[in-house]
Amino acid sequence: MAVLANSVILVSFARCRLLRKRSSNILLMFLAAGDLLHVVVSLPISIIIPLGYPHSFYACLFLACTSTLPMQLVVSTSFIVALERFAAVRWPYRHAQYCSRSTVAKVVVMLWILGASFIYLPMFGWNMGWINNGKCSYHRLIDKQFRIYAIFFPSMLLPLLAMTAMYAYIVFVAIKTSRTVQPAPDAVTDDNRRTAVVATKKFGVILVAYVVFLLPVDMMNCAHLWLGYICVACTRIATWGFLCHGFVCPIIYTYQNKLLRTVVWLTLRWHRINEHELWLEFGSGGV
Repeated sequence: MAVLANSVILVSFARCRLLRKRSSNILLMFLAAGDLLHVVVSLPISIIIPLGYPHSFYACLFLACTSTLPMQLVVSTSFIVALERFAAVRWPYRHAQYCSRSTVAKVVVMLWILGASFIYLPMFGWNMGWINNGKCSYHRLIDKQFRIYAIFFPSMLLPLLAMTAMYAYIVFVAIKTSRTVQPAPDAVTDDNRRTAVVATKKFGVILVAYVVFLLPVDMMNCAHLWLGYICVACTRIATWGFLCHGFVCPIIYTYQNKLLRTVVWLTLRWHRINEHELWLEFGSGGV
């Protein structure tokens, strides 16, 4: 289901140029790509490694690192989503200049490369060695301290705290602008901010999805490393939530974006997409 949902979204972006005219929509495309990679890359690896394959040390190490890479890409993109929404509210007039499509795409690619550089550190020595009688095992190869201190803290927890701070500022602006009764000299700026806040509320659901689906797995790892506490039932629930992320988020994107929802529906029915009619109905890639 996750493969189908994310593939339909990516095909919809490929078929409709109007969708690709807004930086926020470009970010949705990157999020869908990250979720698709999570399903087609991480899930098969998570099946292969428990079987003890591959028997080569570096091949096993490479697969173990690659299994966590797609989720790192999703987290990096989610952080850029929050940053783009923050810029839209903080600098409504300069948002188009700061967050153009090319700029957003370049920043996402840079963060993806930076995230990959962290993920593959075990390939250069930060691992527990080949101690499982030649059988591949993620937990006996990847150091728990690496998972917590090199992946969770800098690559997941810090972006989460930054996203929370940015969304808190946006909520503050929303409350402030909602109390504006009389037209002010900067009424146009307030209108732009109100529009950005409305769009941001929709993107805020992505942050909630991140906390609900992705954070519990890392919290279980922290409890195991620091307290020696293992809750099998909690870990199973967290893992299922982790896997559901790739299916739930595309539904959120499609439901909240009217233009994307229309194009997805046309794509599922394989109908012709009339760019001119969509422009008249939604404008320049409206949310």
